[in-house]
Amino acid sequence: MENAPRSTRAIQETKRASLAKSHFLANMSHEIRTPMNAVIGITYLLGQTKLDEEQRPLLSKVERASQSLLAIINDVLDLTKIEAGELLIEHTAFALPSTLHEVHDLISVQAKSKQIGYEMVLDKDAPPACSETPLDCGRFS
Repeated sequence: MENAPRSTRAIQETKRASLAKSHFLANMSHEIRTPMNAVIGITYLLGQTKLDEEQRPLLSKVERASQSLLAIINDVLDLTKIEAGELLIEHTAFALPSTLHEVHDLISVQAKSKQIGYEMVLDKDAPPACSETPLDCGRFS
């Protein structure tokens, strides 16, 4: 490698660094996923117990937040799959208003704790659900 041109060495070093980063991300994602699954499991078990009117919505927010965090962890794993050329894309139907309300609930807690005004306004013409065709979800910019 000492005789290789500087640009060739730089390309090889860049590839090694990228591979090391991908391995690091994959390992860290797996390490974080284990305690996250414990949080999700304990949240589920807690939801099976008697909770008062104040506790149930708080537990629901913990559950949604932990699911969101798990989705982020999965996205990091997907990034490593993209870099390895192994990611499969899938289209999934979902309820748009429900998803937006879940995001609103998570963001509004943070906004309130920072004393920031936050409001979500859902257009009356927004589709109730998105089918497997992304274009059915309306126009987003």
